[in-house]
Amino acid sequence: MTDLRIIFMGTPEYATYSLQALIEADLKPVLCVSQPDKPWGRKQVILPTPVKELAVANNIPVLQPVKIKTAEFQENLADYRPDLIVTAAYGRILPQNILDLPRLGCINVHGSLLPRYRGASPVQQSIINGDEITGITILRMTMAMDAGDILRQASIPLKDEYNVATLMTELGKLGGSVLPGTIKDLVAGKISEIPQDETKATYVSLLDRSVGKIDFTRSARTIFNLVRGTDPWPGAYTGYNGKRLKIYRSHVIDTHSAEVGKYNIAKYFPGEILPAPKGELWVGTGDGILALDELQFTGGKRLDARDCAHNFAVGSSFVLEEN
Repeated sequence: MTDLRIIFMGTPEYATYSLQALIEADLKPVLCVSQPDKPWGRKQVILPTPVKELAVANNIPVLQPVKIKTAEFQENLADYRPDLIVTAAYGRILPQNILDLPRLGCINVHGSLLPRYRGASPVQQSIINGDEITGITILRMTMAMDAGDILRQASIPLKDEYNVATLMTELGKLGGSVLPGTIKDLVAGKISEIPQDETKATYVSLLDRSVGKIDFTRSARTIFNLVRGTDPWPGAYTGYNGKRLKIYRSHVIDTHSAEVGKYNIAKYFPGEILPAPKGELWVGTGDGILALDELQFTGGKRLDARDCAHNFAVGSSFVLEEN
């Protein structure tokens, strides 16, 4: 299908799996559009976006407009005479005149099973909410956010070991595996587009810093999901001895295990540091016990619990002192 003229729009690693799949399926885009390069790390080195890097490696022209609602950018797109625009985590809302540009319209590879989790943080929220199943949706784009007809969906189990980064990778691969066949079926007229059930639609916005605040009156399982779903940003956090503390990894302790029985832990308060095996850091919650595995005080290094658990006194509590 080398005669199909596709423009691909995407920015992070998640989107590279879709782009790579198009290249390998003889659907190589005639143009890639990505967000402008940004400084990264402490040294603020300017680095290309993952999509730009992959596009350049495959000799695909790249545009990185600061603004997409300009006549110049829209004329640039029109010059490529696209049959189809494909987006995956591009990070911008396309105006109607761009949506109307390709003869086959615009489709998006979204990281949730729509109509649930329309918006900017579907992957994070699916983890935070403790979903057991997640997936991707390829949908037709409209001006309403993630509300267009569904072309195809695919699902995977949401495993406990996933955090945001690893689940993004799995969903990116899943989207890439489904996208080429979806496009070929769309061109062949073999897809029945399914309207979304508006009564089941939910919306998620970008996470803000307050989402990561740990409430130890919640269950151990709920806090475990919060830790996974806010890593790396904004990070789940609490406080100890007047200092803010981020939690990057944790796991739920089986309170019926023989190991717990050895420590005779019968009663505890939410946030209380409990007796635990050497090198482990256990904290009581509103329902169950949570082990904190990796943590970091503000301005300090990320530490494994094995290297710092001895600094936390049994019977003391995690308390966040708000200024």
